[in-house]
Amino acid sequence: MKYLFLALILHISFYTLNAQSCSNTYPGGAQNWSALSWSCTGGGTSPAAGGTFTENLSIATIGNGDNLTINVSLTLTGNLSFSSSGSNPTITIPAGVTVVINGNFTDNDNNVNYVVNGTLIVTGTFKGKNNAVFSGTGTVSGGTLDLGNGASCSGGCPSLNFNTCSQGDAFCTSNVTSGTTYSWNGSASSNWQTASNWTPTRTTPGTNDYLTFTSSGANKSITNVPSQTVGNMLVTGSSAYSFTPAASGNTLTLSKTSGNALQIDNGSTLSIGATSNTLNLTLPSSGKGSIGGQLNLVVGTFTINGATLILHTNSTPLARTSGQVTANSSTTLRFGDTGYTSGSTIVLPSSIFNGSPTISTIVMNRTNGATLGNQTITVNSTATFTLGVLNTNSTGQIRFSSSAVSVAESASSYINGYAQMGSTSVGTGALNYLGMSIASGANNIGSVTITRRTGTNGVNTFNGNTSIAASWDVTATADPAAGRNISFSWLAAFDNASNSTLRFQTYSNTGSGFNPVGSLQLLSSAGPPRQSASVSTTVLNNSTFTLSDENNTLPVSLTEFTAAQDNADILLEWTTSSELNFDFFSVEKSMDGMAFHEIGTVKGHGTTNQANNYTLRDKSPIIGKNYYRLKSVDLDRYTEYFKIISVDYTQEKQFSLYPNPTEGKSISIKINFPIDESYNLIILDNLGSEVGRLTDTQPDATLIFTKPLSNGLYYARFATSSFAKTVRFIVQN
Repeated sequence: MKYLFLALILHISFYTLNAQSCSNTYPGGAQNWSALSWSCTGGGTSPAAGGTFTENLSIATIGNGDNLTINVSLTLTGNLSFSSSGSNPTITIPAGVTVVINGNFTDNDNNVNYVVNGTLIVTGTFKGKNNAVFSGTGTVSGGTLDLGNGASCSGGCPSLNFNTCSQGDAFCTSNVTSGTTYSWNGSASSNWQTASNWTPTRTTPGTNDYLTFTSSGANKSITNVPSQTVGNMLVTGSSAYSFTPAASGNTLTLSKTSGNALQIDNGSTLSIGATSNTLNLTLPSSGKGSIGGQLNLVVGTFTINGATLILHTNSTPLARTSGQVTANSSTTLRFGDTGYTSGSTIVLPSSIFNGSPTISTIVMNRTNGATLGNQTITVNSTATFTLGVLNTNSTGQIRFSSSAVSVAESASSYINGYAQMGSTSVGTGALNYLGMSIASGANNIGSVTITRRTGTNGVNTFNGNTSIAASWDVTATADPAAGRNISFSWLAAFDNASNSTLRFQTYSNTGSGFNPVGSLQLLSSAGPPRQSASVSTTVLNNSTFTLSDENNTLPVSLTEFTAAQDNADILLEWTTSSELNFDFFSVEKSMDGMAFHEIGTVKGHGTTNQANNYTLRDKSPIIGKNYYRLKSVDLDRYTEYFKIISVDYTQEKQFSLYPNPTEGKSISIKINFPIDESYNLIILDNLGSEVGRLTDTQPDATLIFTKPLSNGLYYARFATSSFAKTVRFIVQN
């Protein structure tokens, strides 16, 4: 496709510029404006590097097949003209480039292709010849458009907005909107409402007016700004303007939906409002705002309901003192855009929005990405990640409602930090969102939420070893008793210390530490993205999932822990899939699930990737619910607790003594039922005389005799309000 731009001659009524001029004889072929050599007279300055100039410019002998790209922004007070050595040249203004000509633009060539993806403003006359062709997505505006005959658009017109259009055929009525372009000159005062402060004189403001603010304007602190509807506003030329309202609460409403209703170019700043003087600014619904410089919301509201806001180039395109941005569910927020992908990381200030906004669409398309402030942004339609990283945090998350399309991330563009899938109905169906896949199943799990934490926020540490830099926090209405297969995917950027060629272990933490889910398995795909093998879980609600490779597993990977009554005992069994520098297990017991005590230890296997089975018998279970947990102890004494399990124990109430026979210095009791009151234990000799007494509440207690008992037969009477029993024991020393 051919490229386009403009040939211009500029004339302004209030300047006489013939003495200052620069000319160029076009060298042919494809050239950038910045590479052209200029011959200047009368004090003229070469415009090759862009900037602000007061002079006339002319380019000669641009001809067949030539392609001039104006690759720098410039503001020219004067005229720009092109003369041809043939037809069909192309003049291109790329995205991100703004050319303001306070004068006339004249192109003497036929069949000129104008490719405008940036901005061209001609306050005088844009004069072309026959068969001009426009294309691109930018904006061309000004005073008068005069193109001769046969003008057309190829693949869609840029936004064309002129006060008058003298085209000889239907091009004007089909493609050009009317509106006067005014440039602020500030020559009379700082008063917005003084007509002579604008070029041309703005006697009768109109709702389609295109207002431009360039470096040539004096009195850049503009006062007495009314409530007013205008078409578009442009701040360019590395200018800094401030608007103070005529009355607090005034609103500038932008109306144009073609091109950029608001455009603040890189290097330029617009501040709205002043202390105790609120000034609001509103984009049109279905309109666009493009900020590559900075919009500073001193006091007032910037409303972007239903509009598209493009933030690019500058690292702080939005700033605030007390002002805020208001968005709604039809808003599109774009970080970067085609032609605007450069610049350092954009950082949104804290509290920039009026509450945590819900918007329609978010787009990430800039090399160095963007960082959210302290407010969560909810997306209810689509999120497009083309280029760069969106950095989020615990208070400034990116959240996707149940109506949002699943997010497609890539190695070149993704979310780093907190991303949340809002409550989504799953039932017995399947789900795949934010890298977590839940297969369909027989059990109805109701609604599910997923919060994925990546980067440093996603890393979990296991005794000096670490997980991948991704974790998934899950809630579900109900857990799948029959189990659900789950798997996870992540980008290589979140590998952390893991090696994708090794086996990986999935872990789950329901509040008492990470426990393995399934066994060590190779990834089903090294990607991108990485894809874990499926494992089955019966617990989803209030669970955190992560993974690590086999070199970064937990010191002990516990795959099973069960308890069951076995005659008069409770048999505890557990299995490990791997152990690292491991010493032993401590088995602990509780009657209430809170206060635990050790009932035994079992030696471990040091370091192994083989499965190992362990058992321990509790020979003193209590009737009712018994709670157990495992504590792992490493060789370096690092400890970790695993999940608590319980078992209901049924048996007749029993009371016994041990050891029997005893040496007569002490005797211990054991009962198999819970005690919720004090009991009495009385020791009698063979003649019925009391030789010892114990009052206690513990099911396991020891009576130490004040004087060792002599050899012989003794009786122990145990009694509570609901149970009594007498047993015999022998003293033998």
